[in-house]
Amino acid sequence: MAATVKKEPVAAGGASSSDGADLETQVIELLSTNPNGITNQELMAKTVHMDAAQRGMVVNRLLSTGRIEMKKTGAGNADFLLKLRNMNNAEKIKGASAEETVVYGLIEEAENRGIWIRDVRNRSGLSQTQLNKVLKTLEHRKLVKSIKTLGATKKRVYMLYELEPDASLTGGAFYSEQEFDSQFVDLLNQQCLKFLKARSQLALEKHGSNLSAVRRMSFVPSTEVWQHINDLKISRIELTIKDVERVLDSVVFDGEAEREPGEKHPMYRSRAAAAPPAGLTRVPCLYCPVFSDCKPGHVVSPASCAYFQDWLT
Repeated sequence: MAATVKKEPVAAGGASSSDGADLETQVIELLSTNPNGITNQELMAKTVHMDAAQRGMVVNRLLSTGRIEMKKTGAGNADFLLKLRNMNNAEKIKGASAEETVVYGLIEEAENRGIWIRDVRNRSGLSQTQLNKVLKTLEHRKLVKSIKTLGATKKRVYMLYELEPDASLTGGAFYSEQEFDSQFVDLLNQQCLKFLKARSQLALEKHGSNLSAVRRMSFVPSTEVWQHINDLKISRIELTIKDVERVLDSVVFDGEAEREPGEKHPMYRSRAAAAPPAGLTRVPCLYCPVFSDCKPGHVVSPASCAYFQDWLT
């Protein structure tokens, strides 16, 4: 199999167990100086003092103990890349087969954005049947999990079991069961605006007629609003500052708040409600381009004016 280094029988007088441990240490040190990994060809060139049997034994031993991981360098490519594994994850994968180690490594590399099963199959070189068996084992051991992606219910991606999926996969805090939670967003809008209005009222009470000071003290950094919203505990998960800024921006777009750049985070303040215009200013006659031609009994007249009728009703 492409994911396993071929073991060759060790000739009489081959490496003892202590020699084997020493060779493993040499490979570990070699990989530690090449954090991006080395190919099989590079490994052979840098371990010319080892014969093929020793090299294969060392690599397979390190794979089985989870110290290193193996990745194909590309779809359809017979060569592979060897890298040191994160020691925390190495302990979790200890005792896994070479195939399980390879698949786990690919999923680990994808981090919280996950990797599609088709990409795992192409990069691991495993058949669909083999891959399904490996994934089932890894899921049973709670090493990996599958996540349905937003907008593509039939497409599942795999990631490490302990990771929280990226918001681009699930929709983030504003989605529940992959559906936009409009009621929750409305509640956040109301609470954010309420907080901004309270700050504006406080600024007005403290600074009275000093309009410049009132305006300046009415602005609130997004971090303060974020802390307030999290303190209310109205969200099933802890919102990020970016989540709250998205809500605040929607309040700005609705014309109920304004935003200014801050030193580290944007600042927001509520906007005073605009006074309703006087009735006379809404009379269509004031803006009519043919006002001078409008006379009772004429072609253009108040009696036949559609705009005037709309205004009256």
